[in-house]
Amino acid sequence: MRANEILIDLSRQKHPVDIGEKASNLHWLLKKGYKVPRTYVLPFPVYDAYLSNSHTLLEKITTILSKTLAASRSYAVRSSANLEDTTQHSFAGQFCTFLEIQGTEKVLQAVVDVWQSAHSNKVQVYADESGQNLGRLKLAVIIQEMVKPVVSGIAFSHNPLTGLNEVIIEALTGSGEQLVQEGKTPERWVNKWGLWTEKPEKSEFEGGLIHEVVTATSIIAKEYGSPVDLEWVYDGENLYWVQLRPITQLMGINIYSNRISREVFPGLIKPLIWSVNVPLVNTVWINLFTEIIGPNDLKPEDLAKSFWYRAYFNMGTIGRILELMGFPRESLELLLGLNGGNEKPGFKPSGKTMRLLPRMISFMLGKLLIGNQVMPSLNEIRQDYDRVLSEPPHTFDEAGLMRQIDRLYTITQKVAYYNVSVPLLMNIYNALLRRLLGRNGIDFTRFDVTYGLEELEDYDPHLHIRRAAEDYNTLDTQVQAKICSASYDEFIAMEGVQDFQNRVAGIITRFGHLSDSGNDFSAIPWQETPDLVLKLVLVEAQRLREYKEPAMSHGKPISVVAQSDGIVQLGTKINWESIKVNPFQRLTIRPIYFQARQFRLYREAVSSMYTYGYGLFRTYFMDLGRRLVEDGIIEQAEDIFYLSWNEIRATVNDLPGCASLAGLVSQRKTELQLSQLMKLPEIIYGDELPPVLDAGQTINKYKGFPSSRGFYRGPAKVIRSVADFNKLDPGDVLVIPFSDVSWTPLFTRAGAVIAESGGILSHSSIVAREYNLPCVVSVAQACQIPDSTIVTVDGYTGEVLIHGSYDS
Repeated sequence: MRANEILIDLSRQKHPVDIGEKASNLHWLLKKGYKVPRTYVLPFPVYDAYLSNSHTLLEKITTILSKTLAASRSYAVRSSANLEDTTQHSFAGQFCTFLEIQGTEKVLQAVVDVWQSAHSNKVQVYADESGQNLGRLKLAVIIQEMVKPVVSGIAFSHNPLTGLNEVIIEALTGSGEQLVQEGKTPERWVNKWGLWTEKPEKSEFEGGLIHEVVTATSIIAKEYGSPVDLEWVYDGENLYWVQLRPITQLMGINIYSNRISREVFPGLIKPLIWSVNVPLVNTVWINLFTEIIGPNDLKPEDLAKSFWYRAYFNMGTIGRILELMGFPRESLELLLGLNGGNEKPGFKPSGKTMRLLPRMISFMLGKLLIGNQVMPSLNEIRQDYDRVLSEPPHTFDEAGLMRQIDRLYTITQKVAYYNVSVPLLMNIYNALLRRLLGRNGIDFTRFDVTYGLEELEDYDPHLHIRRAAEDYNTLDTQVQAKICSASYDEFIAMEGVQDFQNRVAGIITRFGHLSDSGNDFSAIPWQETPDLVLKLVLVEAQRLREYKEPAMSHGKPISVVAQSDGIVQLGTKINWESIKVNPFQRLTIRPIYFQARQFRLYREAVSSMYTYGYGLFRTYFMDLGRRLVEDGIIEQAEDIFYLSWNEIRATVNDLPGCASLAGLVSQRKTELQLSQLMKLPEIIYGDELPPVLDAGQTINKYKGFPSSRGFYRGPAKVIRSVADFNKLDPGDVLVIPFSDVSWTPLFTRAGAVIAESGGILSHSSIVAREYNLPCVVSVAQACQIPDSTIVTVDGYTGEVLIHGSYDS
């Protein structure tokens, strides 16, 4: 072997081979123009020759080293194997590393020790555990000049624990060996998209150095094409990079978030609800993703997970889907709502995007035609539901009930498709309309896209309750008093109030499927609590009598416009007829306006049908629950909601003689009670449940996301269900875990809204904006605020300040 084949000078070789990943990465840094200490490599063939017991090899190496290395310099000697520093396995610390080695003989001995460490038990155990075959091992050795360190540190282009796109820097004075071997606590900085999210209160180091490290780390990762882990040294004048490694196993990290899921799945979710809803809805999403990215191995459970009976979406899976579509993986962090600076990742079409472009175009064209399908499909689906209901549940045995439930599931799958697709398209048209109006100086938040769309009234329970309340207020006062003291059955039996009776009965017929949560069919629907519906009408009637109506313009509430100087003025909503644009602009906007308008109607129609069909599961599962009570398997019919669908199916298939499930039901009830007291984080990294906090912890300030602007101070009232509606007095701050369409009447009395869940497009936010109420959503543990506590709601910053009780 020639001398230049035994010892390679990285700075002088254009295309070195057989030098291992670690040395190759150093060569890559050199080619890119980054400062790297003078580095030499003994390549793979030298190690092979050593294993062949070449008697003359060590003498040759000694001669070469004595001619090449400076006697006055110290060197680092470390491995560069073909198996280490890969994207899957690092082999970190498995082979020997030596620092501050001086003199030819000591350097040679360090080289031999590195070679011999490849045969240690430690390396063998690591290889076995990681599934690596040491028979494939090829080992080079790096000999690198030591830089006298003033400051040493490490840099990660991504968080190695969570995979988040943030640069993490750790640094200390002196040698970096203190970080690894001595365990000294370094100073730490975290920079996310140009914003320092973490930094020392006082630092020993100049800010310019750390900024240089952050900037270079981001650039290196981008040029390298994957997240990287770097080691660096600063000698007082220059910044040197001494190692570069890809960060391993980032792709396998799942990130779970309940930021969106707690709006879809508020509160605690019973096992039966989870086991029906997750495959029902997530299958639709998988089918939509498949239309875009092609065949895949996604399963419904890949998209969501339950932690202590709370729903979390798997943002890790969603991130991988985004990557397949050509989006940067960091895009999911924007969906997570993580804070950062102005250097956020943007989307630029990539090769992946272009390959998927035909699929994307086909997908969009197909969805644009969906508008013509919605109403005919809903009519067919309603007929399918009617055919199922034509055979009453009591006519079936347990197995027959399961078959009917399967039929319901198949029908509801069709509605679920529209329940996902239609809102997506509505949001797209709204975004396009917002942009077109904005170009013409029109504020979209003041534009009434549904003006004159009378068909929407059929889907508005509050409007029907209000009309019934108006009818009630026309009755004789003695009749009113009699109705107020009557139960619903007594009310229906009364004579002389048939029109009002028909109005109230019509509400139950039309909206009886509504409950506290449209996604929880264990929740008791209005049709099972007619007394509560009558009470809602009477409460609304009292409100109409005692309080003035909101100012109206063309049948719509006047909106409140907050000025920058704090003065509040009134201004009317604007509509299609009143916008001031020229004929050409109107012609341009018109198609998008009518599509946005039409899809708003479609959304309400689809949502109504989905809630209706989904609620039918309760009827059949409750009937099945009563059968299981008769069979001695559970103690009460409602216990069926604490079993999963598969557990119920297995039980029905094993009848008769199936063992009691009362113990399992009792266990899950206890777990749900405990979960109610737990405070879970918004984001969970990995699949292991993190430590949870006591929900009873008191604080004097809450923080959430502002979703409807303005300020308001008043007494808080916590409303957890329809049964609590009477607690809310006019002007109270409405504090809710979430809101559903059946909760809309509350907003007419509230002065502001605080919701534990939701986002800018949640039901709470949309209705709050329509009623010009300050609103803060995603306020963790807001429902722990005691009733009558005086709070200030800041609809600009998202803060909720706690001042004390109403009496104080």
